[in-house]
Amino acid sequence: MVLCGFCANAANIETAVEQKLESSVSTGSHLNIAVLYSTRGHRGIYKELTERFNQVHPDISLSFNGLLDEQYKESVNQWLATGEMDVLYWQAGERLTSVVGRELIHPIDDLWREHTLDEAFPEAIKNAVSFKQKAYALPFTYYAWGMLYSKPILAQLGVAPPQDWADLLNLCVKARQQNIVPIMIGSADPWLPAAWFDYINLRLNGLAFHKQLLRGLHPFTDERVVNVFNHWKQLIDSECFVSEHEHIDWRRLLPPIFRQMAASSLVANFLDVDTPPDYFDRIAFRSFPRIDPEMPVYEDMPLDVFVIANRSKNITSAEKFLAFMSRLDTQTFIAKAIGQSSPHLAWDNVGSLSQQNKIILQNVSGVAQYFDRDIQQSMVEGSLEILAQFLKTPDVERTVQQLEKLRLTQLGD
Repeated sequence: MVLCGFCANAANIETAVEQKLESSVSTGSHLNIAVLYSTRGHRGIYKELTERFNQVHPDISLSFNGLLDEQYKESVNQWLATGEMDVLYWQAGERLTSVVGRELIHPIDDLWREHTLDEAFPEAIKNAVSFKQKAYALPFTYYAWGMLYSKPILAQLGVAPPQDWADLLNLCVKARQQNIVPIMIGSADPWLPAAWFDYINLRLNGLAFHKQLLRGLHPFTDERVVNVFNHWKQLIDSECFVSEHEHIDWRRLLPPIFRQMAASSLVANFLDVDTPPDYFDRIAFRSFPRIDPEMPVYEDMPLDVFVIANRSKNITSAEKFLAFMSRLDTQTFIAKAIGQSSPHLAWDNVGSLSQQNKIILQNVSGVAQYFDRDIQQSMVEGSLEILAQFLKTPDVERTVQQLEKLRLTQLGD
């Protein structure tokens, strides 16, 4: 899933060339900072960020080194191993845990305490950047997943945003009766259907099992996983999803909802940038419906972070940069510039979905990082293809056997 790392509009991705932006400060220490570029506008964002930082720390110069998605991911391990980059953009979840486990990341517990960051970030966010009770990363943006509904369509159907599984199935029935697509979904981007696996698993089995499963600690043939696919199949058999999903990517999810041809979709608030302001009052963004009423509420909230390389020779200056990135004014600037959300508790949300997802964040018991960030990275491509295929051919037994074969092939028993 490329929608991260200062993503503002993935349709305008640049050619894959390294770009370096340096501050004009020439005295004192120097930080090399690795960042992921997704749009042309990122150089301007980093230029202003550098100017803001140098107003506070004129003795520290910055060099931002940007790559596009695939190049960036291929370079991270080398940068961490050599200490060539002092500070790096990265992602929470298994991608963070794997480098922390190899002792490549400098812990930031002292920084966290010194700047009282427990008062700035929710506990669920701190837990997402912690490993064995130590904080290792500074969160700076996230996007929340949830159900987006067309208010006019719900009014037409005489229903409220679904609160539980029965409500969701009822929405499907009522929408089909009026020839309205109940739920938009796309599998042209293989990562999109994974949101449904995530949420059904989180609602049925909880966050701990979800993380353990994706780390390869449980077989996919476990009856709890079978139950997840049986629930998902129930939606497919009830014709809840748009039938042409193979031809739909993430950019095509919202227009049918805006045109009142579809009732809902499971999306993230990165789509704020694709929502015309005139439509803000016509949509509702809510937490995914409950399934087990006793299960705490867990959400998919992919979190972007900055980390300090353990081999950096500029740890003190790097910590000053992370402290700067933790400030409310800095987080507000970044969130506004890229159309995502800041995890800072005092942040004043600006977009329609962002405004509504703050309620989701405040009520969450824990957060997952999305399927492709939480699963063992050797399994990403194969597992996403299997989940996308399930939408077309919802054979539960075959699907869990395929996933389990992939787990054993990649990870062993």
